[in-house]
Amino acid sequence: MTRQPRNRVSLLTYVLLFLMLAVFASDADAWWNDNWQYRKKITFDTTAGGADISEGISNLPILIRLHTGNFNFTNAKEDGEDIRFVGSDDQTLLKHHIERYDTFDEIALVWVKAPRLAAASKKEFIYMYYGNKDAMGGQASRETYDAAQVVVYHLGELEGAPQDQTANENHASTFSGGQGLPSVIGNGISLNGAGDKLVITASPALDFKNGFTFSAWIRMAGSQADAYLLAIEEEDKHIIVGIDGTKLYCGFSDESGQTVTTEKLVDISLNAWHQIAVSAASNRRLSVYLDGLELYFVDLKNGLPGLNSDIVIGDSVSGEHALIAELDEVILSNTARSAGWVKAVYASEGPEGRLCAFGVEMAGGGSGLPIFYLATIFKNITLDGWIIIGLLVLLGVFSWIVFLSKSLFLIQIQRDDKDFQKAFTSVTDWKALDAKSE
Repeated sequence: MTRQPRNRVSLLTYVLLFLMLAVFASDADAWWNDNWQYRKKITFDTTAGGADISEGISNLPILIRLHTGNFNFTNAKEDGEDIRFVGSDDQTLLKHHIERYDTFDEIALVWVKAPRLAAASKKEFIYMYYGNKDAMGGQASRETYDAAQVVVYHLGELEGAPQDQTANENHASTFSGGQGLPSVIGNGISLNGAGDKLVITASPALDFKNGFTFSAWIRMAGSQADAYLLAIEEEDKHIIVGIDGTKLYCGFSDESGQTVTTEKLVDISLNAWHQIAVSAASNRRLSVYLDGLELYFVDLKNGLPGLNSDIVIGDSVSGEHALIAELDEVILSNTARSAGWVKAVYASEGPEGRLCAFGVEMAGGGSGLPIFYLATIFKNITLDGWIIIGLLVLLGVFSWIVFLSKSLFLIQIQRDDKDFQKAFTSVTDWKALDAKSE
């Protein structure tokens, strides 16, 4: 009895071609716009080893710090106007604006509105595209922030009053102090007592009766004589964020007679940058944070005070609580931000850069190859080299076809042998088997 193994070469060829197409399709990621030559993947790390955020957050303005270690400035325009940010779907254009772009020192500070941060995850990411010499504009400072952020001062001005980056245009009406000083993010300001302060004129957007969040970066060289970092005062009502000696505290007083002052337990270390934040919700909770961690809280039995007066940064209205310190990135919101939000802001803005992880630079069309490989291929390989590479690719494909076809051939032979052995051992009448074979 003889049996011929089936010929599987044609089927194998189709299977191999399908697998090759699948591999190439997975490598060739979608490319948002072919006019942009390069992109980087920026992953948000909210795990314990990164920003350590245990709640999901949406529409958070993220600080993207660019430098020679994570960005090739020569591949973008000199003013950064070709930088774009796209969501993980590689389609949705995200709002952003540039605070600083310095090609000489190769440092850039860019703010982008991240759609979401997942809790304790490394799965969320965005793309940064660049490399389009014809690109113009693209920035949207006002739309980088949500409606609840009513004041955002980057404090990077070299002269003049600090400018609000939100759509509310709550620019400082009065300012006296030092400007253009290197700070934790870009440039900051210094307040040296003796009348130095920043004043924001009252406006409808600055209504905090339903919620309140204040954050700022501060560096002090010495202890304070009960200085006010923020003061909103109106007769017997007030919201105060102060520093007594080196201890941070917050105080509220409203028209009902409710007076609340947090404890003064934790010292702010001197000659180092720290982020201070205070968040309060009407009839709920007042929390004080230092460097993203909640120091202490108190319950608010009544609502927040309804105030319609100017906001003073760095002193009281009377001028008796002057602050001597450096400040950067002052933000006010008319809602209570969560603990996760405060921690995410600290992780984003802090110099450690725990939130964002940068991938390798990719070039055109989503090839999936690092840019230095692509540069080698397209710039250094001659025509003869391309011919040799092409022949090697063809030989490689044919060798895999032969290898896999022979493997399947041998597998089929083994199956046929097993079938024969099974049939042979099951026969008891040898004469019948001989007659059947004839």
